[in-house]
Amino acid sequence: MDINLNEFKKNLAQFTGSLNHHRFSPLSKSALTDGSKFVADQLQAYWLFDAIASHIDYGNLAKQDLYCSKLSKSDHGYKLEIQDGDYNVLASQSFEYTDFPLDSIEIWTGRADGYHVHYLPTEH
Repeated sequence: MDINLNEFKKNLAQFTGSLNHHRFSPLSKSALTDGSKFVADQLQAYWLFDAIASHIDYGNLAKQDLYCSKLSKSDHGYKLEIQDGDYNVLASQSFEYTDFPLDSIEIWTGRADGYHVHYLPTEH
């Protein structure tokens, strides 16, 4: 992936709220805000939102109004942890092979009219 990370981070800072919800898959019960769609498009990271949605929409997680998903670089690729609002890990998943260019990212997920919306912490 050929991306200027400094330019990406500068552009990412502009997302401080979002009025739009973008459905990203007909199979998902989730949507993306403008900021999370920017992440998915620019970093080719729709796989990340699919992974989060698979745990929240179809997993055995306790139903929450808010989830915090953290993707972090680990010794063997990346680790995704989905937490409740009190930092309790509800689910985790490892990704051995990915070209994700950031050391970490945090995505929040909340309920909205019967579906979940994935958004950046700055869009809350």
